[in-house]
Amino acid sequence: MFVLGTLSIVSTLRLRRSREAEAHTYEVLVAASKVQRLMTDAEASIRGFAITGATPYLEPYDRAVASIP
Repeated sequence: MFVLGTLSIVSTLRLRRSREAEAHTYEVLVAASKVQRLMTDAEASIRGFAITGATPYLEPYDRAVASIP
């Protein structure tokens, strides 16, 4: 009986750690996706400014720089 209780507790703790690791992985993937989107916007913004010389093209770049820690 003691062995079954111990195994149950160990299994529960492993499941909890697994779920915490899964949640952390999801948070990292969301943050990486956001940075990738901001970098893509910044790159396109700089390209638009280089081609046209129009400063409104730099707005997405400025937002990206301010948003990426």
